Amino acid sequence: GSSGGGKGAGGGGGGGGGGSIVDGEHPPLCTARGLRTLRKSSADLRRRAVECLSKYPRRRLFLQGRETLRAGELVDAAAAQYGLSGEEYCEQMARDSYWGGGPEIVALCNVLRRPIHVYELCSVEEGDDSTASSAAAAEECPRATNLMRGALYLPV
Repeated sequence: GSSGGGKGAGGGGGGGGGGSIVDGEHPPLCTARGLRTLRKSSADLRRRAVECLSKYPRRRLFLQGRETLRAGELVDAAAAQYGLSGEEYCEQMARDSYWGGGPEIVALCNVLRRPIHVYELCSVEEGDDSTASSAAAAEECPRATNLMRGALYLPV
């Protein structure tokens, strides 16, 4: 890895250029600048996801392959789980104190036009010091489980 100035398209340098989360490069989290960049990038991704879901409710979002769903239908289904209107749901998602989920990941896949994979790491049972005690145990709880394969945007 390199330390110092950013590489890649745009040549790095001052405010906002260089590595961003969307480009697949993560800022160093051990510096104040890296943390500021992470916060800014996270806020931008959240804003873009909420905008995709709320601003264009008739927009067709790709879910998987050629399967689509209108943004408004996706928001209404998510909001109903919490007893909220679609508008209230999006207002909550716009705040950084709320966790995003499937609808926001689908929105980002469509906005960024790339797949997103979410993994959950599993812990080893207490007292089990073997790396793979059995094939059955490995199948029950692999080290990382792919919880959601995000939608891949396929232009029609």
